[in-house]
Amino acid sequence: MPAVQAAREAARRMQCVNNLKQFGLAVHNFHDVRNGIPPAGVGENASRASFWVLILPYMEQQNVFDLVSNKTAKFKNNIHNNGFWNTLSEEERRSLTVDGFFCPSRRAPTYLDGNAPNNGQGGYWGPQGDYAFVIGAKRDADSGTTGAWFTIQWKEGTGVNAIDTATIGPIRLAKRTTNSDSSSWYPRDNMAWWQDGTSNQIIIGEKFIPQDYIGKCDRFETDGSGAYCLDCSMYTLGGHWTGQAVSRSMYSRLANSPNDYSFNSTTMVSGSWYADGIGGQPHWGGTHAGVANFLLGDGSVKAFANTTPTGFLYTNATTEAAGTTTNSIIGRLGHVCDGNPIPAL
Repeated sequence: MPAVQAAREAARRMQCVNNLKQFGLAVHNFHDVRNGIPPAGVGENASRASFWVLILPYMEQQNVFDLVSNKTAKFKNNIHNNGFWNTLSEEERRSLTVDGFFCPSRRAPTYLDGNAPNNGQGGYWGPQGDYAFVIGAKRDADSGTTGAWFTIQWKEGTGVNAIDTATIGPIRLAKRTTNSDSSSWYPRDNMAWWQDGTSNQIIIGEKFIPQDYIGKCDRFETDGSGAYCLDCSMYTLGGHWTGQAVSRSMYSRLANSPNDYSFNSTTMVSGSWYADGIGGQPHWGGTHAGVANFLLGDGSVKAFANTTPTGFLYTNATTEAAGTTTNSIIGRLGHVCDGNPIPAL
């Protein structure tokens, strides 16, 4: 029996690797057609379509893309419960689930049943998944203050073309022709943004979700901190909480077990867990024994051991000039232009 189970897990892991390779093809095909990298999302300070929606046509999921686009006036409107999810038929909801967004080692493709509840977490309901794209900002793009903030760039400066100049992650928000119309979006960056080279840039990986949280989407359960948004909609970029359903910081570490709760620290209860680049930031990690799979910018997939060094790239989070550490491999591979060699793995 152990040999049979090992063979089955090997097949499931290969399917997970294949999912990531399909994402890589989608990103490159998107770049060829749109002359840019798929953005993190199309709107600013709102629950608009995410990266995962934008790559659907390049994953042979044009019908799913069209459904979301048509229901949101070409992404001009939010993707939330009253304006989107709760207006869909059950058949339409089922059709939004994409098999390739699920790692078979963790679960079969699944979806949230019924209408979203009429409360704060309801706006985050939608198609789920097991992968996240890489983000990273050097400062809090909301307040403009410098510090240890490494959360989703859901608001990058003021105006349609503005950008937080300290942003250093590979996937950033779209530009728009007008502030009021997110349907006018277009890619912010092309692959020249990945200055360290596509083969030295991680862009997507397996996202860690504790087993107890899988299949849940409830921002206000338990401590009210947003922990239960880890398995919410892949299609909604939103703000800090729902950003953890679609993305992970390059400064997050790799989970060591299926129920690694080390991110559930005191900072989580205070409401700042999503901005803590060391302990509070939700982790990377799948359900394969000892490793997690990551997609690089050149389309290749690499398995990183759960013991791979992670954490802050800079010894002082306030300024790059403070110096660098030698062991943050995920941080270095996530940074678009640090220029540092990657230590031998």
